Amino acid sequence: MLQKGAEVVSVVNSEQLEYLWNGDPKHWKRHAPLLFPIVGRLQDDQYQYDGTIYKMYQHGFARDSNFEIESQSDTQAVFLLRPNATIKKHYPFNFRLYVTYQLLQDTLAVSMLVKNDDQHSMYFSIGAHPAFRVPLEPEHEQFSDYQVEVLPHREYSLIQLNQEGLTTSSESVCGVNTKKIGIMHCLFKDDAKI
Repeated sequence: MLQKGAEVVSVVNSEQLEYLWNGDPKHWKRHAPLLFPIVGRLQDDQYQYDGTIYKMYQHGFARDSNFEIESQSDTQAVFLLRPNATIKKHYPFNFRLYVTYQLLQDTLAVSMLVKNDDQHSMYFSIGAHPAFRVPLEPEHEQFSDYQVEVLPHREYSLIQLNQEGLTTSSESVCGVNTKKIGIMHCLFKDDAKI
């Protein structure tokens, strides 16, 4: 794991099979960035709060910020991000963002905790953007052999994106109680699924 962005760059199993995207800058230089304090993009990359206009670029600043290592052991690492002068230029709130990675047998558990250190409401969204290597074994598998399972199983609404990558008020229903979504290249033709 890197201290920059608290981003995991590799997840391998006991047979040394890599699960994460390699970060090839020709296509996409990241592996599993954290999205905070926004997920997505703002119109004109800015917002207004308490009479002041702030610049905020796509997916926020956490993925490019230096995190402190709060604690670490053989099976767990906890990273902490607090505001500094640079962050305050983009986000006027006092906060602590904790990101915990924990190995639980053959699973990497990831949790995020945001603490508001102000006396007033703090506005944010948070997300993860892991890129998985698919197919894992290209000599035996194809991209279309994979599925995503979303829990709990229920109907979900998809938020639509416009040409500029901004969310719209349009929604469509996805899944219709299906348990698994087949992965196809055309699924991502119009950008990510939210």
